[in-house]
Amino acid sequence: MGYGRVLYGDELVFIQGYDSSQNRWEGSGIRGVQSIDADFNIPFEPVVFGGNMYEGVVLNGAKPTSSFSIDSFVVTNADADPLLDLFDRPLSGVLNWNGLGTAQGNYSFESGFISNYSCSCAVGEIPSVTCDINVFGDVDNQAPTDLFPESGKIPDDQIQIPRAGDIVLTNVTGQDTNRIQSFNYNLNIPRMDVDTLGGEYRVRIFDITYPIEVDLSFTIDVDDLEPPLLSALLCEQDLPDITIQLSGCHLENAVRTFKIEDPILVSMQETSSISQTLQAEISYKSYIKDVDHLANLIY
Repeated sequence: MGYGRVLYGDELVFIQGYDSSQNRWEGSGIRGVQSIDADFNIPFEPVVFGGNMYEGVVLNGAKPTSSFSIDSFVVTNADADPLLDLFDRPLSGVLNWNGLGTAQGNYSFESGFISNYSCSCAVGEIPSVTCDINVFGDVDNQAPTDLFPESGKIPDDQIQIPRAGDIVLTNVTGQDTNRIQSFNYNLNIPRMDVDTLGGEYRVRIFDITYPIEVDLSFTIDVDDLEPPLLSALLCEQDLPDITIQLSGCHLENAVRTFKIEDPILVSMQETSSISQTLQAEISYKSYIKDVDHLANLIY
């Protein structure tokens, strides 16, 4: 029996999705990973009835659930991030920690779908992305060896680290004369899985429950930012698109761009105390009716 510890330098995360046009699976490693959260849960409950205290366990009517969450720094452009091509299709993935292609040291899943994708950054931080995956298929310790690079490492030739001071913001309320301290961009993609009697507990139908919600919020140190007329916001607001471009030292092009189209200003909260300056949190929301359109929002 081994008693070694698995440290972050031994762990690699790979994601692949099915390309129906090419009839094959494609994927690559995730760069900049900071943390992983993988779990499954089987909702067993005891079976009891009159005259017998206990007669085994059975699923209580709920389905087994599984999820896989990846938290990573934004350190590549969109072309090198496999997750951005997988909003509309099933994906599989593996956390490997015992040497690529070996029979041990894998936590893998199949038939997952991205349920939430978010990016956040604050002054003094590296922008980070969190991707939550709902797993509708199986979980095991097997992994497709053709997914792994021959070198046994994720290539780092495309690493580009953006800086908070080089972020370019467009059309954010009050950005010219007030100090934006942080932002949070969030996509929520709810899905409904369809069950059937007989056979397995799930059939492979995973419909998106439209619309897809896009949420964007900013925390701002206030100088002259004032609330708009509330009653005027109740009708059509007609606000311009808001974009966030992540960049860094000596980078000619943006590492990543996030956009919210036809934003709706939904809230503004101002807070202050004797120990802090006056701050405002402004929140926008947008709705998307086609998952394919997400390629125009994150690139």
